Amino acid sequence: MLEALAAGVPVVQPGSGVFPELLDMTGGGVLYEPNNPDALADAIAELLLDPDRARELGARGREAIFEKFDIDQTAAEMVRIYGEIARKFA
Repeated sequence: MLEALAAGVPVVQPGSGVFPELLDMTGGGVLYEPNNPDALADAIAELLLDPDRARELGARGREAIFEKFDIDQTAAEMVRIYGEIARKFA
């Protein structure tokens, strides 16, 4: 999902697990009702029939990925988290 967003491709994901949170963070796609093939088909069809919206979601997702999931930022956050854990057990 993150790779698709980084490439500017809007995603269609089930509204369960981590997907709602990631789409809330990125704005790069749409959710559908899990385990409902008709809902999935409808969500895909909506994007196919509205290419402007699909492009907008793709652009929004790409921007968010590069802003929020930058490798330097991610590495720094991991070091911070590991430091907190290490201090608890020191």
